[in-house]
This record gives sequence, structure tokens and C-alpha cells, in this order.
Amino acid sequence: MVFLNLYEQSFKEISMKIDLGDEEQIDVESTFSFGVKYDETDSFCMASLRQEVQLKNDPTKFSIVVEGVGQFSCEGILTDED
Repeated sequence: MVFLNLYEQSFKEISMKIDLGDEEQIDVESTFSFGVKYDETDSFCMASLRQEVQLKNDPTKFSIVVEGVGQFSCEGILTDED
């Protein structure tokens, strides 16, 4: 069994642009990325999540970006499948 212990988290970026004028309805799109990097002993890892929401036709009028990072100690990782 694999155990993860979160010992630090931070936000690398939090940004918003909102300039919608008189628009009452907006059409947005959302994207995200997630990644995990392990050290050479598999006893430590860093996970990164980035979420973006923006106006489809003009992201300069509306966008929200949040990127967070968590650092974990890892126990019980024996194979790549764990």
C-alpha cells in the first residue's frame, strides 16, 4: 500500500481578468494540466495542478488561472504501477 503525506502546498499563480461590460451571458472554456515528479528514490514527489477558465471568443475580457503545487513524502512505492 502506498502512503502519501502532504507537507507543503503553495500557489504559484492566481490571476483574474474580468472586463465584460454589459454582457449578461458568456461562453467559457476550461483547460487543466496535472503532473507528478518523483525523486530518484521515490520517497518524495511534487504534484502540480493548473486550471484555466476563459472566455472562448476573447480571453482578454475574462480569464481565471490558478496553479497549485503540493510536496509529498511517499512510502510503499515498489514499482512504476504503484
